[in-house]
Amino acid sequence: HHRSDVAEDQMLRFLRGTGWPALGGMRAKDAERHLLRPLLRTDKHALKELLHCCGIIWREDASNADTRYTRNRLRHTLLPLLRQENPRLEEACLNLWELAGIDGDYWQQELEHHLARTPWQEAPGSITLPRALLRGTHAALRLRLYHRAVARLARLSGGQARSATLLALDQAWREGRGGTTFQLPGSIMAHLKGGSIRFYVAKRQAVQKS
Repeated sequence: HHRSDVAEDQMLRFLRGTGWPALGGMRAKDAERHLLRPLLRTDKHALKELLHCCGIIWREDASNADTRYTRNRLRHTLLPLLRQENPRLEEACLNLWELAGIDGDYWQQELEHHLARTPWQEAPGSITLPRALLRGTHAALRLRLYHRAVARLARLSGGQARSATLLALDQAWREGRGGTTFQLPGSIMAHLKGGSIRFYVAKRQAVQKS
């Protein structure tokens, strides 16, 4: 992955409704997936020139031209239009990527400090954010706590947090609407009770065959 891939990834995330700072795009280091992307700051043309100087042939994946894929439609239609408005588009996107990384590191530290003071309660297939953990916190921190809980459970279910649902969940918590339940992708549920929020993976009903 190189600098142009950062811009494409940001556009994809924007269309999917990704929140901040994940909107900044793919990370240079992904420990969970054991991935390193050391060339995200490097221009594609510079890479081609380097390969040419080294006598190495550039190979283009044939699927990159297939506009049935969303990423390719963005690459061949939307991004060229955006470059007409801003010829330094990749540079602007890279700045956004840098800022997102800085903010991501900050919020990671904030969450760790907050959870160290008031831990959440974890059991197989469920995570409870107690009232003491959420009370007195800013909405920005609460939303990130929700996201972290869902992301942890998603390892079991494959679901992902939707920003609209998390915003609605936080509004319900602020309004004290106990007994309210929200459903997230991957059979993940969030239930409000007594100022606490319990996230859990719902058991899937087995289909009975006649």
